[in-house]
Amino acid sequence: MPIPPAYLDECIDQPFVDGLRARGGAVVTAREAGILAHPDESQLDYATRHGFVILSYNRLDFIRLHRGYIATLRSMAGSSFCHSNRRLLAGCCEPR
Repeated sequence: MPIPPAYLDECIDQPFVDGLRARGGAVVTAREAGILAHPDESQLDYATRHGFVILSYNRLDFIRLHRGYIATLRSMAGSSFCHSNRRLLAGCCEPR
């Protein structure tokens, strides 16, 4: 299954980014986008404008924002939330 283009917010660790890229994933990080430390709304807007699924550990805030998008009939590419167990994530995304 192909990995959808993804925007990874600033709390996603570099080994996870590297693992997705090693598997052919098209990913952009907050640092690369030049929006490091911007509010969550700005990060979601960036991902939406560029057609990226947003990936974050910050599930509660982004679920709230996602619901706001739905309530105002705005569309987005999607959102995905990671477990904050960094050891587990690093193991899942080790380069093949």
